Amino acid sequence: MPIGDDVGMGVAVEMLHHSIQRTGRVNKEGYISFDNMRGWRGTYSTVYKSSPRGVRDTSAFVSGFSNLALTSCQTQSNWFKAFSKGAERRMGAESNANQPLSISAISAVLSRLRRKAKSADQRSEEARLLWKVGAAVVVGMVCSLRGPEIFLLDLGALNAKWKEGQTGVWPEGDPMAPGRDLATAPYVRLELIGEFKNESGTSTYAFHIPPKTKSGIEVRWWLRKLRKARQQEGYTSGSAFGHASGQVARQSEFDEVLRMILDEMRKDPECGFIHEDDDVHSNYSFNRTFRKSSENRARQLGVETSVQDATNRWRGDARARGQVVKRKSQREHYSHALFLMPETWRYGYCM
Repeated sequence: MPIGDDVGMGVAVEMLHHSIQRTGRVNKEGYISFDNMRGWRGTYSTVYKSSPRGVRDTSAFVSGFSNLALTSCQTQSNWFKAFSKGAERRMGAESNANQPLSISAISAVLSRLRRKAKSADQRSEEARLLWKVGAAVVVGMVCSLRGPEIFLLDLGALNAKWKEGQTGVWPEGDPMAPGRDLATAPYVRLELIGEFKNESGTSTYAFHIPPKTKSGIEVRWWLRKLRKARQQEGYTSGSAFGHASGQVARQSEFDEVLRMILDEMRKDPECGFIHEDDDVHSNYSFNRTFRKSSENRARQLGVETSVQDATNRWRGDARARGQVVKRKSQREHYSHALFLMPETWRYGYCM
């Protein structure tokens, strides 16, 4: 056998080493899943394609719209494919995913955060953190956001658009009733800044949500507390979930507060929302808990899938059949968000 590695043995060893050293998202037995380990393969393939050797892989079979390229990439060898297949069979794909909370449990979390914040010194860092965590819970729940997306909330846009929607008229009867006109309903405008899943061509992502939900979550009240906490730190723009130092808050900090509240609820015999055997440190996090809780709540109330898709407009890429969805200007993006306001408002109200 020649000296060298032409089949990807080195990449396989790196993947196995990564599976031993990796910390974070693990399955119930304490090991990562194959999906978390295989990222090394994609990284190596990308590096190879951009290398001088990979650029020279120009031979291809072309027929119509099909294009099959010939490559010498080690991660495409038969040996490496057999290794990957064997690793997947042995490791499996089970992961310790975040669990959802009921709407009653969400309300209890917000109530406890409110009591703790009010009992603390209102100008202390502890009180400000509690108000921020409560606002993050509300934003994640009402807007159906994943953890990293929650922390993209823009404080400047929140302050600039704070009075917008306050003069709206609350719809008569049940706002969830079919055909109910919600175009003039009161709302709170939120804007996220950053990169979003399957979204391109825009730097912000807008939501129009109700000031209060069906279950009694006071959206505008919590956001007012968030604005006040950031104002005490000397900020009226930038990240809504930041620190007095100017740094954006880390999700792990908010997770610590959330799990502290959930652990108190678990130990409280009169609470009843968290089972005493529930592992709150493994099962709940801002990463997915509130996204799943929001989806479950909408499903329980029979909210149409189209309403949920309007709130999470990531599926525009799927409808474009492979074409990248690009909105030409921020004005067009704003108009699109405002046009969808009745549906996003209805989704937020069902929480």
